[in-house]
Amino acid sequence: MAKIQGELAARSVGIVGISADPPEDSKKFAAKLGIEFPLVQDVGLGIARAYGVVDGEVAIPAVFVISREGVIVWQYIGERSSDRPTSALVLEQIDALQR
Repeated sequence: MAKIQGELAARSVGIVGISADPPEDSKKFAAKLGIEFPLVQDVGLGIARAYGVVDGEVAIPAVFVISREGVIVWQYIGERSSDRPTSALVLEQIDALQR
């Protein structure tokens, strides 16, 4: 996780994580992975619902690249809980958008 944080910073791209897990679980997860970016709690799934990434009462893993104007310019929505994009794919998409 630390590698992509550095790569995003080098591209002047910010990152915010959103977690539907209880705050204590999120803190442990962030510490385990060395996450240094802000992690927003979405225990009630309001944010996940707004982005259309809820299956029943479970948030679907997703990545959204949002422009400075607030427009979603790329998204990856997982098919299952373990379906997440690779760091390389996210960086590739950001690089394409910045060209």
